[in-house]
Amino acid sequence: MDESKLQPSQSVNGIAATSVEAEGDANKKSKNAQLSRKKTASAPQAATSEMLRNGYGAGAVVSGLTAAPVYQWTLSPQGAAQRSLDGKSWQSVSLPDQVSFRALSAISGDIWVGGKSGSLYHSPDSGRQWTRVVPKANGANLTADITRVGFSDLQSGVIETSNGQVWTTSDGGQTWQRK
Repeated sequence: MDESKLQPSQSVNGIAATSVEAEGDANKKSKNAQLSRKKTASAPQAATSEMLRNGYGAGAVVSGLTAAPVYQWTLSPQGAAQRSLDGKSWQSVSLPDQVSFRALSAISGDIWVGGKSGSLYHSPDSGRQWTRVVPKANGANLTADITRVGFSDLQSGVIETSNGQVWTTSDGGQTWQRK
């Protein structure tokens, strides 16, 4: 197959490919060689203009060579997690429990929401799958209402509660410390 004529939905050696618009022949050959070498491709350095036109942000999370949309996140007045591609129309995201959330943190596709009685959920994939996280430190679980969740990167996070507790993690929520 001539890889220089790939359409967006075609694949090379089992890898989804995105067409690249008018580039020099040497650059095309270089990109095509990279495609054929990478059976489990890592994220490209930048999104193509076609990806941007289709609603994918420049910071899109890329799996293989297919980018996932970059959502904006908010909480509704009722405490439901919501996401949007355009910031105008919002879609509620279903979570395992019907909890009223009051705190949210989003870094790319990595989402954390917190609410009543220490309810804390994490999604590493833009809200497709959620895991309940139970922060524990010195044998005690976090049980107070969560009022703030903040992650500065994928590993470093802070939770604040209604009774003034501060919980931190430096390993993406695997372990917690109570301050």
